[in-house]
Amino acid sequence: MKLISAFFLICLFLSCNQTTNTDAAKPSIDASAGTAIENQSATDSSLTRVVQKYIQLKDAFVEADTSLINASAQRFLTEIDQVFPETDTGVSSSVRMISGNIEAETKGLLGEADLTEKRKEFSIVSDNLLDLLKSVHYKGEKLYQQTCPMAFNDTEKGSWLSASSEIVNPYLGKKHPKYASGMLHCGELTDSVLNR
Repeated sequence: MKLISAFFLICLFLSCNQTTNTDAAKPSIDASAGTAIENQSATDSSLTRVVQKYIQLKDAFVEADTSLINASAQRFLTEIDQVFPETDTGVSSSVRMISGNIEAETKGLLGEADLTEKRKEFSIVSDNLLDLLKSVHYKGEKLYQQTCPMAFNDTEKGSWLSASSEIVNPYLGKKHPKYASGMLHCGELTDSVLNR
């Protein structure tokens, strides 16, 4: 029995480090076709604050602390809401749409009681934030896109952004009900996504 359990854990660990090619069908925003922003430096400064709040939110998920997640999500929401105000006519409709999606998904995250559901919303927020940063040619700190192939139900992937190339998984975190902290570093560096 112990041999079977050990074999299962080894297989699970190996599957965590494999790359899947399901992203081919996902539409993405081409960074070279980004949207010009009239006041790029002010936008980058605002987006730097958004990124800082996002990283704090990611770290709260690593800790699996619902109170900290909610407080961090609220601060993130406040920052993202201030980046592209309705009165800013220099913002394209696509940028405004992505920003609106981030706000809506963050509100959804705040409305969820279950930690797994909050993590699913965070995954969507992460994908949208990456699209937003690429579309406006963000020139702030270097970020890395990281992916865990078993973030949900051991079979569904989830991605996030990190200021470090070190994998610290917000989906499996330090207090996972099944793995405890054993899968904290499960994942892979998908790309160095900004400031190449």
